[in-house]
Amino acid sequence: MAKPLLVKNSQADAQFTGQLKIVGTPENPLFSGRVNTVQEGSLVFRSNEFEIVNASINYDSSPVENPKLYITAQTQISSDDLTYEIKLLIQGTANKPEISMTSLPPLQEYEIVSLLAIGMTSEQADENVGTKELAEQTSYQLGSALLASPLGKQIKNRFGFDFQISSEFDEDNEVIPKVTIKRQITKKLDATATRTLEQNPRNNVKVKYKFNNNLSVIGSWDGNEATSEDQNSSGNSSILGLDLEYKFKFR
Repeated sequence: MAKPLLVKNSQADAQFTGQLKIVGTPENPLFSGRVNTVQEGSLVFRSNEFEIVNASINYDSSPVENPKLYITAQTQISSDDLTYEIKLLIQGTANKPEISMTSLPPLQEYEIVSLLAIGMTSEQADENVGTKELAEQTSYQLGSALLASPLGKQIKNRFGFDFQISSEFDEDNEVIPKVTIKRQITKKLDATATRTLEQNPRNNVKVKYKFNNNLSVIGSWDGNEATSEDQNSSGNSSILGLDLEYKFKFR
């Protein structure tokens, strides 16, 4: 490459240089060669920004989407008056990467995952939300990460919608799982539906129509489902809304 290749998106910000050769046929092109980072960059892993220490991407007559990876990165996270230095190693192929993490002060890898996911270790979280809630919260984070992987892309390509799993805390500090489905119906029309998974589920549906780059109209519906006992007293409650959204830029 005569000039470094800049990769900048929501997942990475780095410059690469090296040599690549395209072989194969136009219908099935294959790549050979190697590229490396030329200066400091960053990548996002579990919603945390890591500084890239070294990154190497190798092609051995392989498809463009499946090179061999060797990436080392590091970050710092402060929790409970302690600062943890976390090192990330990604190796293997892009389709089947092997990910490992270490920290200083040393932590078990599941504790590092907890630190990255919710900002605290299980011991620290036990003092706040309890071990059961921590396990639930971490599992939802992992489920969301799984759906952001190639599996989530396959779901979107096959069914035409994004599927997300997340969680939130209710008024009693209990972890409540939440499912969100998004679909781009047309270039101007999209819809989002959210439902909590609890005894009295809460539902939210939003439909957005974009007139142009500045003006949109948003219709919404919020509903709380009541149990059979609650229905005898108050029934289900619903709220309908209609909003206009106008965007403008300051120059």
